[in-house]
Amino acid sequence: MEVCGACAQRIDTVLLLALMGLVLVAELLNSGLEAIVDMASPDIHPLAAKAKDCGSAAVFVALVVLAGAWLALAGPVLVGLLGA
Repeated sequence: MEVCGACAQRIDTVLLLALMGLVLVAELLNSGLEAIVDMASPDIHPLAAKAKDCGSAAVFVALVVLAGAWLALAGPVLVGLLGA
């Protein structure tokens, strides 16, 4: 099944917007997790640090996925423009 050029561009745009939304959701969840951990454990605790690290790692993974999508979708276009 072939997809028309305009449809493919819309799919790319929707994909990138959805991934940007994923990054924002991950960041909001991480902020909420950090607030809960700070409230529940005001003292330094290894498990509190691990929970915060896991939240930060989730945000990082979402950003890496977004960057990979940008490179996969925009990379060939940029190479074509720079090579011309």
